[in-house]
Amino acid sequence: MDKEAEIQRDRKGNIIYDTETKDTEIVPYKEDIETYMAREVLPYVPDAKAFWEENLKKAKPVIKTGAEIPFTRYFYKYEEPTPSEELEKQFLDLEEEVSTRVAELFQ
Repeated sequence: MDKEAEIQRDRKGNIIYDTETKDTEIVPYKEDIETYMAREVLPYVPDAKAFWEENLKKAKPVIKTGAEIPFTRYFYKYEEPTPSEELEKQFLDLEEEVSTRVAELFQ
């Protein structure tokens, strides 16, 4: 993408946007899109433009909307991992048990 290229316009003077350079942002439900764009996007990509994913030219237009529910944020309960000393003891016990059973097989 050439940032120095001349902006392309259609016959009516509207900017023609390159659909291959799109990105997706997840905007909080209660926040205005323009506010979000000004704070999170425009400082990094000043010529970015927000679009709805819709095609109103079809006979039955489909407007894509949705919500993301971060289940881990609401339902995850932290459990402290097993201490390494306890894991080492379990591995050594298992190793001893396996060695005993293998020795029994060859008797």
